[in-house]
Amino acid sequence: MIRITFLVFLITCITQSSTAHAEPSGFFLTYGQSQNAWGIISDIKNAKNNISNINQILNKNYGSYETLFAKIGTRHTYLTKSPSWPQHYFFELGGESAGLGLVQNPVVPEFTASIIAMGVLTVGVDGRAFNDDLRILASLSFGAGIERRVSATSTDLINKIPFQKDTVLLVGGDLRIQKLWRFSNTRWVLSGEVEDTYFRASEAVESVALDRKVRSNFLRYQGRLDFLYSFLNLHAIGGPHPLPSKFLPRVWHRVSNTRTNREIGAMSGAGAGFSWKAGPTARMAITAGYYAGYVGGEFRTRWNQGTEFRIGTYQLENSSAYKTLGQRVYWLATHFSY
Repeated sequence: MIRITFLVFLITCITQSSTAHAEPSGFFLTYGQSQNAWGIISDIKNAKNNISNINQILNKNYGSYETLFAKIGTRHTYLTKSPSWPQHYFFELGGESAGLGLVQNPVVPEFTASIIAMGVLTVGVDGRAFNDDLRILASLSFGAGIERRVSATSTDLINKIPFQKDTVLLVGGDLRIQKLWRFSNTRWVLSGEVEDTYFRASEAVESVALDRKVRSNFLRYQGRLDFLYSFLNLHAIGGPHPLPSKFLPRVWHRVSNTRTNREIGAMSGAGAGFSWKAGPTARMAITAGYYAGYVGGEFRTRWNQGTEFRIGTYQLENSSAYKTLGQRVYWLATHFSY
């Protein structure tokens, strides 16, 4: 069974014409978590053999979830001398991990959690065609790793957390097509993006389980105003996770309850960004707004044409409803070019 996990239409209005470049070679690291991601598991372990304390912990955390995620690896980009597509070949090799825990059922509290760690290899091509007005990126991803799941009531947690371990394989495909229209010093961009991810667990009831990867499934309108060495932009976004930045690893959508058919409010976001030149080779930017009903934002600095540091906080909704099961996460991401 094949499921298209997301389709992206991105329309961007930018008032300064510039050529987009492929992401440079380098090392990357991303880490994020909710405020008490490590606390609930630690509390349950410390409360073993005490059913009263375990019930108190579960009741305290009912109706919310905790999560964490990380990604680390290296990317190599090779430039060709050919003027025709593709101009870039790239591959990424790294590791991804994610975990999510949730307490359900107010009558008999039930703790469910999933933790996954995988090694992932991505190979792809990127480049422009038709006088730089069309950009196409295509890639394939392969991965393997371990997943640990638990679904237990308070009595099951007395002695230890009964995790079940499984081996998981991953195959994914990404395709992005971006069309440019130029009008004087203004440009409009229309993009379509499809990403499929297939997970196969060795002990799964179904032979193939697909995650619902939606990290960049959005329709975005953006207007940019340039002045001196800085610019201001306004943006509106629609999609399952209407966030202005990509920071979630692919495997996070395996452990979450991400859905593509959400309420309109949960799929809408808007905000503003301001970027300025901070030195001969450095730029800084700040973005903030109201996304899926929650306030969020991030700070970004970039220097030496590829080295980047980002830090931010957003609310992630883990249901299909509007502001029902959101959790704030704090994350940072770095990329060191070489």
